Amino acid sequence: MKETEEPSKAGSPYAYLALPAAFGAIAAILNFGFLGTDGLSAGASQGMKDLVVIGPRIAAAVVLAAVIQVWLPREGVGKWFGKKRGLRSLVIASALGLVTVGGPFASFPLVAALAAAGVEAGSLVSFLTGWSLLGLQRLIVWEWPLLGAEFVNLRILCCLAMPVIAGILMRLLLRRDPR
Repeated sequence: MKETEEPSKAGSPYAYLALPAAFGAIAAILNFGFLGTDGLSAGASQGMKDLVVIGPRIAAAVVLAAVIQVWLPREGVGKWFGKKRGLRSLVIASALGLVTVGGPFASFPLVAALAAAGVEAGSLVSFLTGWSLLGLQRLIVWEWPLLGAEFVNLRILCCLAMPVIAGILMRLLLRRDPR
């Protein structure tokens, strides 16, 4: 998909559900094969409980992403996170990923909003890689208390350049894409 295309113009908006739906169907078949109807009933019950907990979070994140998408000016975002900004845009996106608070329910809709606002793919990859490898909230709440400062400091040192490298690789892959 070219960067100028909107995701909705790339095909059916439900095409991305095919793989998770296939995995869900396989899991349901296996569950039925091993546990029978009781297993299917238990799985459906647990799925509904999860949906009640997770559904409102996803809905709130999608609404927030839509508001951000409308709020962000394409010119301003492109100025800070365009290919023409070079490594600077990848470093800034990595740093923003590092300080972004929240799990995937917050981060992925935010990335979708940034993509719709014109942020190029290399910066989006740097943001997500910074968020997943160097997330400050996770470091402070989980890693330092459980694993200790020495381990965390070494892990950060090993991962520090990865968001920028991932963004560069994404740009190179897009450049080689014959579409």
